[in-house]
Amino acid sequence: MNIPSIIFSVLILLTPLFSITGYVRFNDASFCMDSCAIYYLEDEYGEFLSNVTNLDNIELLNDYMNRFVDIEGDTVQCVECEAINVTSITISNNCQMPVDCFVDPCLVSDCASYPDVECVANYCGGCWADYYLNGELIYCDSST
Repeated sequence: MNIPSIIFSVLILLTPLFSITGYVRFNDASFCMDSCAIYYLEDEYGEFLSNVTNLDNIELLNDYMNRFVDIEGDTVQCVECEAINVTSITISNNCQMPVDCFVDPCLVSDCASYPDVECVANYCGGCWADYYLNGELIYCDSST
């Protein structure tokens, strides 16, 4: 093993990787004026946890707005603040305070564009019908 490989390995081991759970929220106003301040994560009590971003594809986080998620990523320093750069994000149903729904969301929702999907009801922060195809989250047409 050469010196550059050793240094690279040490830096990889020293890079903190976070795993955190909470609700993705849109930041209306922030002193941090860059991509680190567009979204943040809050806990179930509405307390701020961290700014979150995805430096490769910030639009990815739009699909998870107001959803309870599991996030993995590392810390990035932006102009005025830091954020977790999301490397993995999945919808979670492991919230401590699920909402009560009058009916199972999967019974009143339809995903006609993908007839073979599996519907999974999620009660974290709302009455959600999440659709999965081969373990992957599918976004159904909102008009169905």
